[in-house]
Amino acid sequence: MIKELIKKTVNQNPGIKGVNLVLDVTVSLSKEVDEWEEDAYFEALEDLVSQKEIIEVEYVLPGLGNKIKSIYFPKGTDVRLLKTS
Repeated sequence: MIKELIKKTVNQNPGIKGVNLVLDVTVSLSKEVDEWEEDAYFEALEDLVSQKEIIEVEYVLPGLGNKIKSIYFPKGTDVRLLKTS
């Protein structure tokens, strides 16, 4: 159930930030079930990425040190890195 909600949310919101993804899925889950474990969300997310069902792009913004951020895209998205300098 959690995996399907994650995939649905990513497919409906290509390029969704990790923080927004967890919020959207959490709201959807709370409407469907009374209780769920937070670890289950992160395990499902990791499974979907490792199984290449969704794409995760990790990045670090200047000045944020080692704080890694993520953006998620639907399976099949063509991700390209363009040199800006």
